[in-house]
Amino acid sequence: MMMCIFKCTFLFFLLCSIGVHADNCTENLNCAETQICVNGTCQCDILSYSKEDNPKNCLQYATEYNGYCQETKQCEWLGDNSVCFNTSYVCTCEPGYRWYRGKCEHFVGKGEACGSSSACFDGMDPLALTCDNNKCVCSDNYYDRGSDCRIKSDEHKACAINRDCDPTQQHGLICHLGICTNPNKLGDDTMLMTDEESYDEFGPLEQLLIQNNDKRTDECERDLDCSYMANSICDGTTKNCRCKNGNYFTFEGNCLPGFSACDTQNDICANDQKNSYCFGKSLNGTQGVCICKPGYFFYKKQCVPELGVPDPDLQKDTDCKIRPGKVFDGACYCKDYWFGDRSNRNCIKTTLQQTYSCLTNDWCNAMGPYSYCNSSNLCQCSNPQDFDEENFYCNAPAFDVECLRDYDCAINQRCVDNNCTCLEHFMTKEGNEKKCFPALEGSCDTFNNCFEDVMECMGGVCNCISDYIGYGSTCLKIANNWDDNCTVTAQCREFKFSECSSKRQKCACKKKYVLKSDDKCWEEKNHGDPCMTSEQCTVVLDDSYQCRNNKCLFPIGQDVDSGSPVLTFSSTMLSLCTISSLYLIGIIV
Repeated sequence: MMMCIFKCTFLFFLLCSIGVHADNCTENLNCAETQICVNGTCQCDILSYSKEDNPKNCLQYATEYNGYCQETKQCEWLGDNSVCFNTSYVCTCEPGYRWYRGKCEHFVGKGEACGSSSACFDGMDPLALTCDNNKCVCSDNYYDRGSDCRIKSDEHKACAINRDCDPTQQHGLICHLGICTNPNKLGDDTMLMTDEESYDEFGPLEQLLIQNNDKRTDECERDLDCSYMANSICDGTTKNCRCKNGNYFTFEGNCLPGFSACDTQNDICANDQKNSYCFGKSLNGTQGVCICKPGYFFYKKQCVPELGVPDPDLQKDTDCKIRPGKVFDGACYCKDYWFGDRSNRNCIKTTLQQTYSCLTNDWCNAMGPYSYCNSSNLCQCSNPQDFDEENFYCNAPAFDVECLRDYDCAINQRCVDNNCTCLEHFMTKEGNEKKCFPALEGSCDTFNNCFEDVMECMGGVCNCISDYIGYGSTCLKIANNWDDNCTVTAQCREFKFSECSSKRQKCACKKKYVLKSDDKCWEEKNHGDPCMTSEQCTVVLDDSYQCRNNKCLFPIGQDVDSGSPVLTFSSTMLSLCTISSLYLIGIIV
């Protein structure tokens, strides 16, 4: 019995000792990959938590709609009815809910029962429907297209399709170049959109986030050199460690998402940042990080409201940070015939009935949800047979498709011709075809691991490790010996004037070059061939040659054929002989 107690006590002491030792640290490199070293202890940062089945694996809370996640707990910032979809790896709202005004709200469509107008949503325009007599109907100044409601326009005003200009089809107006026009006045230049602003450069959310990257003096060559500082990368230009792209601040030697540290008990953020709050949990339970409240996002050092969020500072259209926007009832919305994305942080252009042109699937919203931008950059229906040409609308197809919009696909994927495909510089792995990993030059901010083991994250993108060279989307081993295998000439870069032999799959000297005993490729030479140095002649021919007058020749006094010495005369000797001969024949006296 005593022996059992002794053994159990010793085992308990041993396990505790191992656990304590594993948690002790002096720098981040002593901790697990997702942990940081704080006050000599390995722990999660203040915006992360330990995974239940693996305490050393820290998962970061998502602080935006469509933020990366592995499990639903990471989506707490979104509030109730949020979920992490295990197919897309992003935090979003549960089916039947939409992200609106900083929370996941239940919504109903046109013709369905409602309790308030905020519950009515057609999937495109949050202002299109109104709750009237407990039923979602088209709002004032909108017309009923059948499956949705669209803004009524008028002559000389903006439009996207012909019915926008003439909903009742009684006035003969058409949508020409985005302006409602009388077809009889098409020659009038005043009909053109000459004063229309261009917002094509106003792209995805990443362009809205402030890049608060504190420069560091610590030199680096690759991201791994910056492991001592969490959420940092090696700047490819300065070769110094800095915070990742996005909104980060430095705290206790690490880069943390947000703009300052805070105390969750008093909920006060630095500089009294408007529309922010203290979020996060730490070992002591009070330390947090200041981030924008749900419904707001960080842009140009301030928390600005998303589309549809009322704010007293919004008085006129130019007050909208998201452009092109308009102010309605104290909140910003996309201007007429532009559409907000699911994050409510971007306004998306629409195609025109006149052109069908598009760059992304979202441009085709004017044709309804069952449309997409094909590989020819033209909007079309999932099933062309379901196109209602009169209403410029795609009816629901009888068959299912994999995707209609990019948000139907997993992270690092986009919807192309109704199929989810990896973004450029991303690839799927065998056995994990649903997930796209960063390949060569792919962003590795989300996934720390690159597509291949011979790649590593450098400057936030995947690059080849030492002794490997990038080719296409993969990395190939550089040949260091003539017997090393190769598939492309780039692998033979260590050997000047060489190429990869397609027959031998080995590095070999190029045509008209020969491999000599010094393991170098030398240009073939014959007697009299041009040269720059004697070495070019002696290595390829033999030591009896030298470079004279920029040609490979024998030294003066040697026979070309035998190489034996021959009698030669210098120009001075020939001159003396000539003068002597002239004396003999009496020409010179």
